Amino acid sequence: MAKQAAKQPIELLGAVVKDKVTGHQGIATSIIYMLSGSVQAHVDPGVGKDGKMRDSYAFDIDRLQFIKKGPVAPTPADDTSQITLGTTAKDRITELSGTITEKIICLNGCTLAVLTRKAADKEDKRHLVVDWKRLDLGDSKQVMAPPTTAPKGGPSRLIERGRY
Repeated sequence: MAKQAAKQPIELLGAVVKDKVTGHQGIATSIIYMLSGSVQAHVDPGVGKDGKMRDSYAFDIDRLQFIKKGPVAPTPADDTSQITLGTTAKDRITELSGTITEKIICLNGCTLAVLTRKAADKEDKRHLVVDWKRLDLGDSKQVMAPPTTAPKGGPSRLIERGRY
């Protein structure tokens, strides 16, 4: 099969993909839309020959090519969330408020939002990752609009870098 790029980011979900730069290969388990305009896919290589989970990374979608097109598991047909990057929201459970800085569409069909808020002190987490359905969007205000062109970046290990 010819290696090609995805026309839409959602097409990557569940497909086996490879980063053109590093050669990192695996299944695209989520698509991450960032307020900066960047769109990345989280690529999970699965279990190694030693039976241990291998490190997974997020890559800009422009760097990925299909190795095996088509999902390895059922995927969501489209993003049905009602969240907009750069708007304010409040988590109904924790009552924490912030700006939606990332939207993550996962292979299992859930859509997560990353609320970024001003930290009260160093012990306070600035980023809260929640299912979008937990958000109160009633008083949402657009505080920052995403850029019209997406910046390019390299791979990232979001969780291990301590962002969340």
